[in-house]
Amino acid sequence: MKRINRIGEPAEVVDYDYDDGRGVRITDDYFEVDDTQYSLGSIRTFKTYKRTTSPVPAIIVGLLGVMLLMASFIQLFPSDDIIETWHMSLNGLSGFVGTILVLMGIAGTLFIQTKHILKITTARLDREVIIDRNKRYVTKVSQALNQALDEYKSREAKREGKEQYERMEV
Repeated sequence: MKRINRIGEPAEVVDYDYDDGRGVRITDDYFEVDDTQYSLGSIRTFKTYKRTTSPVPAIIVGLLGVMLLMASFIQLFPSDDIIETWHMSLNGLSGFVGTILVLMGIAGTLFIQTKHILKITTARLDREVIIDRNKRYVTKVSQALNQALDEYKSREAKREGKEQYERMEV
């Protein structure tokens, strides 16, 4: 990948300080995720957090299924056939649909997903740059980004101090 420095001239090729092979790279000056580069100087803050899928929809579907099963068992509906070829009454249909809804509710609660997220804030945007189920992976990238930002800030502070010193000499 060709890199351009701040002046617009081609920059020297820099080895990556961090490259996980999954599209995340951190160099001395850039944080790159899936071919999108963020300058380390433009990243104001970053944080990691987790997002869990809500179990409420699955619980509601399961409860609706239980209600239909109960209606079927107490013969709430008239027992006239509604589907001639299957010879199924409304009670049989409600029992069948209720069973399916209960199974869907159970499956929905069993497959609740927790995703771990790395979010960066720049002057222009807040973006969730990494979303993954593996907490260790997100923590590892977060630590590498924190280290790169610390090194970048210390390098910039040294440069600023040197420029101020040179201005005082003139």
